[in-house]
Amino acid sequence: MSHQASGYKTLVDNGKEHRSDGLLKHLGQIDTSSLRVGGLGGHPALTGAGVETIYFNAVPANASGTIQSYDRDAQVYRDLNIAARNISLSPQSGGTLVLPPNSVGSAQLQANAAQQLRASYLAAPGNVYTLGPWVESVIQATGTFTGGMCRIEYTVNFAHSATGGGSYIGIGYDGTALYGLAITNAPLGGYQQFVGGTVYYPIPAGTHRVAVFVGANPPQLTLYTAAYSSLYVTEQR
Repeated sequence: MSHQASGYKTLVDNGKEHRSDGLLKHLGQIDTSSLRVGGLGGHPALTGAGVETIYFNAVPANASGTIQSYDRDAQVYRDLNIAARNISLSPQSGGTLVLPPNSVGSAQLQANAAQQLRASYLAAPGNVYTLGPWVESVIQATGTFTGGMCRIEYTVNFAHSATGGGSYIGIGYDGTALYGLAITNAPLGGYQQFVGGTVYYPIPAGTHRVAVFVGANPPQLTLYTAAYSSLYVTEQR
C-alpha cells in the first residue's frame, strides 16, 4: 500500500514512470530491477528516521551521492551495516578511497601491509678506517621517509689489524651517529669479526641517508671483502 502527502502534484504518470513533487510512503515490500535516486538539489526529508539515499546535484559539475543511516528527529546518525560474501569498493576515474583517521587498527591489517623497505645496502667493500668513533662508513643507503618508526637491521664483517685492537660499531643518519651499539677487541691481529643487530628509531619525514658508523684504535679497522655487510631500513606504520 502506498500513499502520498497532501498537496502533491503529479508531474509524470504514463504507465512506465510516475513522478511527483510530494512525499511517497510505501508500507509494503518493494521488488524492483533497479533503484535510482535523482533529486533536484538533493533535498532529504526533514523528519523521521531511516536509511537515506540522496543525490546532491544542485551544482551538476560537483554532483555526489550519499547513503546514510540518520535519525532526523533526534539529529543523530545510526549504525549502518553492509553484509555480503565479498564486498568490493572500487574508486573510478582515478579516484581514491578515503578512510577517517583511527578507523583501521592492527587487527584489520594483513601481514606486511603496514611496513615498507625504504633503504638498503648489501656489499663487501673492503674500506679501511683508522680513526676513533665516529666515522660514517660506506655501509649506507638513502631513502624517502614519512616520519614513522623505522626498523634498522645491520650486519658488519670486519677485522682489526692489531691484537687487542678496539673496534666500534654504531648507527646514525645524515652524517651524525645516533647510537654506539658494539665494541669489540680483536683476540689476534687480523682476526675476522662480525657484529649484527636491530635498532628502532623514528627517522623524520624527508629524504635521509642512514649509515653504519665505525671507529678503530690504531692502527686500523678493515671491512672484510670475503663476506657481505648489510643495512636494511624498514619504515613501520
